Amino acid sequence: MTKQDRELAIDDNISYVAAAIEDVARARPVSRMVFAGFSQGVAMAFRAAARSSRPVAGVIALGGDVPPELDPPTLANIRAALLGRGSDDNWYGAATMASDVERLRAAGVHVDVARFEGGHEWTTEFSRAAARFLSEQG
Repeated sequence: MTKQDRELAIDDNISYVAAAIEDVARARPVSRMVFAGFSQGVAMAFRAAARSSRPVAGVIALGGDVPPELDPPTLANIRAALLGRGSDDNWYGAATMASDVERLRAAGVHVDVARFEGGHEWTTEFSRAAARFLSEQG
């Protein structure tokens, strides 16, 4: 996402996600929602989850940071989050992850952390962590 019209693009993306959820909800009951994102998609997952009009069970986030504009009351709309990072990830650093964990916990979000050997990638090990997280949120 470029800086030009960034806020409009973010709002448009959030509206699109909300409309997609409502389309699904018209077809079948939505009993729980978990948003997931990888890399730059993490920011969108957190934005959509935090601003959702429906209760959010959690966010699965790998290799990307929590958007800085989300304040503690907005983040508190998310019940739980799984943050993942590969040990050799040069895009999402350990200090940024630690800061994100602190911000989320300060907002009252239950945070699980998954660290694994690897880089900026969605590994089998992280998939297993995500599966555990999903089973705990049910």
